[in-house]
Amino acid sequence: MVDNCKIFASSSKVLKATAVLLGVVFIVHCVGIGTDFWVHSDHFGARVHSGLWRYCSCFTFFGETCYCVSFHSPAPGWLKGVQALEVIGLIAIIFVGLMIFMQLFFTQCTTIKIWGILLMFFSAVCILAGVTLYGAMMLHDLNFSFGLCVISSILCFVCAFLLIQDRRISLRNAQVPGQARYASQGQVIQSPPAQVVIAYSNQTQQPVYPPSYAHAQYGPPPSYPVAMQHGQFVQQQDQFQHTQQKNAE
Repeated sequence: MVDNCKIFASSSKVLKATAVLLGVVFIVHCVGIGTDFWVHSDHFGARVHSGLWRYCSCFTFFGETCYCVSFHSPAPGWLKGVQALEVIGLIAIIFVGLMIFMQLFFTQCTTIKIWGILLMFFSAVCILAGVTLYGAMMLHDLNFSFGLCVISSILCFVCAFLLIQDRRISLRNAQVPGQARYASQGQVIQSPPAQVVIAYSNQTQQPVYPPSYAHAQYGPPPSYPVAMQHGQFVQQQDQFQHTQQKNAE
């Protein structure tokens, strides 16, 4: 449970906003394909409206009475095509929602992100193709159910671009200096500049190097004693020459 909370906290705000927007898209699309007001018209005192699944006629006679007939075998082929496209788009929305849920609470897998983007575009295209076909066949009297499905297709495209932005954010975070990734033990794939990172047993250990004055603790470097001996020899030679000059005087 703690790990799930950490994954959710580390998820980008774009992904969280996409999850909320996708929930709105799901509700809007369900209302659009489930209601009977894709077209609406009045003929000789009778109000006629229909959706993807049934056709209704309403009469006003001591109150309004509606009689609805479901589309089964009498449904034309183009209407069946619209039904199929809209339902496929809805199923794709559900799958994208499941993928976003996995990214928020279980894993930030790159493959899941890519599939989510592709399915989101696929859903948007299916819904848009369905409403385009329906609008081409029913040129007049289009109503709010048709408009809701048009809105859901547009919002699907928006969600797809938000998922692309989330993918870019995850790639940027993976390339931030100071975060090293390893393919196997002892093999450094990426490390920050001016820093050596070595992996042992799948753990990152950063060695601590002694400061510049470390010779005070560990002893002088190899060249340091030689320089001291050379200085002592030069000093003794100068003292010997100075003593000879005094004796000569």
